[in-house]
Amino acid sequence: MEENNTQLLQALLAQQKKAVRNARIVTVLLALFLALLLLACLLLAPGVRALAGRVDALLTEADALAGRTGELMDSVGTLADSAEAFDGALEKLDGVDFDSLSAALRKLSELDVEGLSGSIRKLSELDVDSLSQAIRRIGQVDFDSLNDAIQNLNDAVRPLAEFGRLFG
Repeated sequence: MEENNTQLLQALLAQQKKAVRNARIVTVLLALFLALLLLACLLLAPGVRALAGRVDALLTEADALAGRTGELMDSVGTLADSAEAFDGALEKLDGVDFDSLSAALRKLSELDVEGLSGSIRKLSELDVDSLSQAIRRIGQVDFDSLNDAIQNLNDAVRPLAEFGRLFG
């Protein structure tokens, strides 16, 4: 009976030694994995930050240009309204007597010439070079590098998430 107990204790001791060895291996592998993950984050973070800063600057510039484009469209609308009023006045001149001509001239004098002039001035002041430059900058964003950086970060974090699920 004592022999049986001795054998059981020896088997239990061997099993405990294997468990301790396996725990040490897992601990070393986990430490290596965390070191690699930290290294990957340190290598990828500056590039992602720089790219995000450039994208943010481009989006800010594009937003400013969109605002200026809205103002320009308003000016074009005003110009079109003035042209329609002028066209309406010309149509009234066709085949009418001098009394109608006099009324049409009064309507022409009531037109907002300053507004029309301002709309034309705004059209001539449009900074086409800035708009072109912003479009070129947006075209220069290296979206492939951004996508690669995001994928690399995802690839680096995925094993840690899977490892956490195993023990979590």
